[in-house]
Amino acid sequence: FKNQNKEHKIYGITRNTSKQYMAVVNFNSIGDKKYGACRWSEHYNTSRGWCQKCDPFRITQGWTCESIDTDNCIKDFQSIATEYDEVIEWIPFNRLSNIREIGKGGFGCVYFATWLDGKRKILNIGEEFIQSRTQHYAVALKTLPGSPTSPVDFLRE
Repeated sequence: FKNQNKEHKIYGITRNTSKQYMAVVNFNSIGDKKYGACRWSEHYNTSRGWCQKCDPFRITQGWTCESIDTDNCIKDFQSIATEYDEVIEWIPFNRLSNIREIGKGGFGCVYFATWLDGKRKILNIGEEFIQSRTQHYAVALKTLPGSPTSPVDFLRE
């Protein structure tokens, strides 16, 4: 188990009722053959089409929203993602189309929009899981009344 210490984050040690010692490790860092091999390393994926060792770092690279605070907030969420189709991402406003107001109330306005890039999804082709996206995808945009123009203040709300 000593060599695996580099592979899995160890949180501690426990002992079951039959007094057998067990290591408490991060479940999401354990690859499984049933999820296929990572495209970037020799490890098995930790969920369908997702390698916990490689993908969180990869998705935090190559984009910015031009605000360091907002970038860092989103990248913090991305770095702890455990599945490809559950990743929070920066969506540039120009990747939304057909924007129209569909509701207004005390908590702000709601708009309909089409997300041109589509949401993340996993394709299961044979025995392989492939990271992909839907085509265009209908989404709702929500505003907060009096929301600040500073992204840092907006994220605090």
